[in-house]
Amino acid sequence: METLKIIKKENYAILQLDRGRGNAINLQMMKDIMQAMDELSSNNEIRGVVLIGKAPIFSVGLDVKELLMLDKKGTSIFFKTFGEMIYKMAHFPKPIVAAINGHCPAGGCVMAICCDFRVMGEGPYTIGPNEVQVGIMIRPFIFELYSFWIGKKQAYHNFLEGKLCTPEEAKTQGLVDAVVPMEQVQERAEAQLKKWLAFDNDTLLGVKHNLRLALLKKMTAQEKWEGLIDINDHFWKPTSKETLMKVIMALQSKKK
Repeated sequence: METLKIIKKENYAILQLDRGRGNAINLQMMKDIMQAMDELSSNNEIRGVVLIGKAPIFSVGLDVKELLMLDKKGTSIFFKTFGEMIYKMAHFPKPIVAAINGHCPAGGCVMAICCDFRVMGEGPYTIGPNEVQVGIMIRPFIFELYSFWIGKKQAYHNFLEGKLCTPEEAKTQGLVDAVVPMEQVQERAEAQLKKWLAFDNDTLLGVKHNLRLALLKKMTAQEKWEGLIDINDHFWKPTSKETLMKVIMALQSKKK
């Protein structure tokens, strides 16, 4: 696939994000991830997955440069496809562990919280939902998914603040489950997956299904709420795009 690598092990797979240094999530990556989820779900030889980035970045989140090049219809498709990708990842029936080997803000964090377990590398890295800082609207189903792991009060405050946590803060909050030296991230993630794969497969899949059932129903129902602020309409407000442009300019100035 254009933006991913799939490395098959004995009875599980490593799914590596592989799109440039930052693994920015563009439309092609979303499509590739959904295709990979379908293929790995239907492959009976694959019982679980480790999702990993490329150190020092797991994923920077949405490809905002691609977003800014699109017209309103194009951005609508972009946001819709991102939602579909997250639904598919959250519904993935087999155990999936995130090996967070670097920075993991915004959309990168959303991908990670779709997983059943998160291992993050030690160091000057951050993870969290900083969308409010860049002018992107949060959709309720993402709040539901995020708060599933850390509780609604903490999630509410984190989203309003756009909080990016250090690995240690994230572990304290329950956003990640283990923090290890960077060179051990993949090994620790694979060890956790293998621990689960030692169980009876039908029982393991059934338990995951039942544990997530209420969450997945809530995620689906919330997209139909009356009065919901549309993410695409918000994106096209002048103040939103202005905020995003300032962020991009600030990042570009840091690179010089």
